[in-house]
Amino acid sequence: MDRDLNARRPSPGGGGVSRRTRWGLLLLAVLLVHLAGVSWLEETLAGWGAAQAPMPVRMEVAFVQALAPAAPVAAAPATPPRSVRP
Repeated sequence: MDRDLNARRPSPGGGGVSRRTRWGLLLLAVLLVHLAGVSWLEETLAGWGAAQAPMPVRMEVAFVQALAPAAPVAAAPATPPRSVRP
């Protein structure tokens, strides 16, 4: 009886496209829709013509004070041990 439950059933169309091919086509369609959506979002979020705009001028920075290592902070004194109450 269990052999009948695990047996492959004939497809209602009498053949046609295999399940693996249908999964592959679905995967390809989803991939293409995602790529189109990403491309659309890239253009929309970047603004009109922002991809063709020149880069802004770099900001020039000068350090006013020399960076040198500071002396380490002194350690806090050790706390005396607690007295034990009898």
